[in-house]
Amino acid sequence: MTLSDPGRAALIARRTALDGRTRTVALPPAAHASVARPMPRERRPSLRFVPFVGGIIAAFFPIALAAAVDPGWTMVLATAGLFLLAEPLAGHVIEPLLYGQHTGLSPVAIVVATLFWTLLWGPIGLLLATPLTVCFVVIGKHIEALQFINVLLGDEPALEPHERFYQRLLAGDDTEAADMAERQLKKQRLSAYYDAVAMSALALAQTDAAHGKLSQDRQLEICHTVEEVVEDLKDYKDQAPEGDAPTDTPVVTAESLRGNWRIDYPILCVGSRSPLDQAASTMLAQLLDKRGLPARVQPFTDVASARSFKIDAPDAPLVCLSYFGSTGNPAHVRYLIRRLRRVMPNARFLAGFWLLAGDDARAEEWRTAVGADLVATSLSQALEVCVTEAKAHAAPTKTTAGA
Repeated sequence: MTLSDPGRAALIARRTALDGRTRTVALPPAAHASVARPMPRERRPSLRFVPFVGGIIAAFFPIALAAAVDPGWTMVLATAGLFLLAEPLAGHVIEPLLYGQHTGLSPVAIVVATLFWTLLWGPIGLLLATPLTVCFVVIGKHIEALQFINVLLGDEPALEPHERFYQRLLAGDDTEAADMAERQLKKQRLSAYYDAVAMSALALAQTDAAHGKLSQDRQLEICHTVEEVVEDLKDYKDQAPEGDAPTDTPVVTAESLRGNWRIDYPILCVGSRSPLDQAASTMLAQLLDKRGLPARVQPFTDVASARSFKIDAPDAPLVCLSYFGSTGNPAHVRYLIRRLRRVMPNARFLAGFWLLAGDDARAEEWRTAVGADLVATSLSQALEVCVTEAKAHAAPTKTTAGA
């Protein structure tokens, strides 16, 4: 039969082994077109987003079609094997490696989103619930006005550890803050926790204070809360948890100190200007005490002005100044060092510029500008510098013969 007119019926011949006879099947043009042209990819509905039964439903129709087309079992088994092997491999191995380990949604958000979109759009909403919700969460991560969506639906903690610690400081809840610290100390040593969480929380407080959101009275309350937390953590040693590498900062014994270091308080920790500086000095003093170096904390109110200037340990050979002030001009520290040198001419001065953490080059510039002898940008670094200074004035360690 000659097919000269496209509008005439199209014939498709198919030979099948059915009683040794050949059957000819006639199809209309529309059916012919649908057979010859595969379904576009965007029209193929994906049921993989449907929990539990989506993959089974998606596999049922191809397997049924294979059983209807092929008189044998080869195509049926091949189709079933494709879904049994390829789908789990793609969904649980390939896609997590390419796209990530999770969608970024909390379990509750997935359930709520599934119910909401199904109620709104029916079966189509059930299919699109997860991808649509993920899109909203991603938008919330990058648009500040919509961050509440990420907080409500995302699986990330709403607050970082230092933000939760700062929240507890604002609430004056030293018990909860100490409990949070004890849980974290199972993973890291005390000095590392102070640097990562407590000092970062004080940096947030300094930012709020600089913008006028934190009064002097609130700063005093935060300082008192930090002092309570430090007291609660007094029994913890500054050592790495089990299984971690030990700290490199050694312990100095009081008996090994010589000269002007052999006094009750060889180190004086001074809060330069604010209660937040005093809170940092309190933590540093505790860490020094755990390294065998007793330290005295001088309240910031005693050095705030020349008229009320007072020093409790004028014989201390090393003075540590804590400064959370402006990152633009450390003039206050320069004048404070001048006043202290008049009272303590033989002392060496360590300036702790806590807001310059990680910027050693700028910290060195500031050290020169304020006239300090040493500089540190973290409590761990200040602790290491103090121990090094103490060991330079300590008696040499005796070693046994053959050691």
